[in-house]
Amino acid sequence: MMEWLITLQIQISIAVVAILLLRQVMKKLPKVYSYVLWLLVFARLLVPVSIETRFSFMPSQQQRDVFVAEVLENLD
Repeated sequence: MMEWLITLQIQISIAVVAILLLRQVMKKLPKVYSYVLWLLVFARLLVPVSIETRFSFMPSQQQRDVFVAEVLENLD
């Protein structure tokens, strides 16, 4: 349970940083686009269900375990 919560916090943090960067690029666009981006983050906080896909910014637990094992193996 705790791992899921930490993963959710990391995902939300990445989304917030991405939105802050996008806002700098979108300065000349109407504010409604900025509000829609924040609405997506807010919706993610309200509905913490995630769908596993092959393409994602956050790798699955299995992919992380394999990556960590490979890194540790290469350190030897």
